[in-house]
Amino acid sequence: MTTSLVAALLLHLNAITVSVEDDGQLTTRSLGLVHNVAQLAHCAAQGKVGSGFDVSASVWGHQLYRRFDPALIKDLMYPEVGSRIITSQENISHEKRPLLALLPILDPRNPLWVPAPPPSATTTAIEGLAMLRTGTEEARKARPAPLPLPPGVRMCLADVDTGSNTRTMVGRVSDWRRQNPIWADQLYKIIATSNQSLADGLLQLHMAYVNDSSNYTQVLEGLSHLPSKEWDLHLKSDLSPVYEIFVSVRNAMRSIRAGMRELGLRSGAPVEPPEMSQLLDTTINGAPGILGGGIPGAGGYDAMFLLFLDPASLTASAPSQPMHPPKDVCDLWLTYRDLSVGPLLCGSDDITSSYVASLKDRQEDVLSYISRVWAHAPVGLHVVSSSEVPGLERVLRSNS
Repeated sequence: MTTSLVAALLLHLNAITVSVEDDGQLTTRSLGLVHNVAQLAHCAAQGKVGSGFDVSASVWGHQLYRRFDPALIKDLMYPEVGSRIITSQENISHEKRPLLALLPILDPRNPLWVPAPPPSATTTAIEGLAMLRTGTEEARKARPAPLPLPPGVRMCLADVDTGSNTRTMVGRVSDWRRQNPIWADQLYKIIATSNQSLADGLLQLHMAYVNDSSNYTQVLEGLSHLPSKEWDLHLKSDLSPVYEIFVSVRNAMRSIRAGMRELGLRSGAPVEPPEMSQLLDTTINGAPGILGGGIPGAGGYDAMFLLFLDPASLTASAPSQPMHPPKDVCDLWLTYRDLSVGPLLCGSDDITSSYVASLKDRQEDVLSYISRVWAHAPVGLHVVSSSEVPGLERVLRSNS
């Protein structure tokens, strides 16, 4: 909501523009400005500089997220309101500390907004791929590296009828990390390595599809009928490299969960509490075709996500809306008693149609082709007319 409000205000003030194709997509520079202003607004509302992932996802869509430096906007956050927001640098001698102009800092061309790996991680192949398309313009560099799900891999989100205090959980983890810096750094490096393995594996699946979509589809179809815990047995009878990639992605997701559970155990924060572990394990092991899952955000009892294999999406011209989770998962959740869990009728961006439309005319090498397709795929935030939002015109007429 914060991102939408900021974008609507900036669009009303003509501070941002729609791309020349007039497809509802904002220009890259406009998206960068929306992102930076929304990050400041979101942090000011929370009273602290958070991870920033939710704002980044709402602006850029699928991506490999790298957190911006908190110091970038920390000095812009004041307890006072209104009079402290200025648009140009001013020399006010009576202030205890000088006021900082917003625009020079929030400008998407500010190189400090360019995503960079934290000390515990290294640049991934995904980010190297994105550099092929960003060029030298600073506003384009500020866009995170795109990372769509591979063809035939879909995401399911679910709401768990419990709650968690995110601020308390984050505080516990931060306190533990401050008190145990050596052990914390080691654990964070392990989690970062697992995250990097997942990103690399997803890229390898994209490459496998572009290289041989027929073989990729055949492998995905076969695995979609098996619980992922049985994939290793199937791998012994078929040594296809595509099978190996799917298994490595599954293993990376397992490793990430293990690292997050250890983080929760050490810090005393319910990052992946036992009840949620049981729900995830029951779902992943009990339903066929589940690549993996986890608990988004800071963890706790609020929600969960699954990645699952969906062969039908490889042949459909467009994913159905809303996107429903697999029937086997829904049936399992209907009979689950320890927690109340329900699927959310939303999904993820689907890159398959972009591949299908251009794959037969591919001229460049695999990585260059993937980079081009990803660079032109729609991002998260776009402008729509009032007629495209069900019920909006009726509300506007009633209030006019």
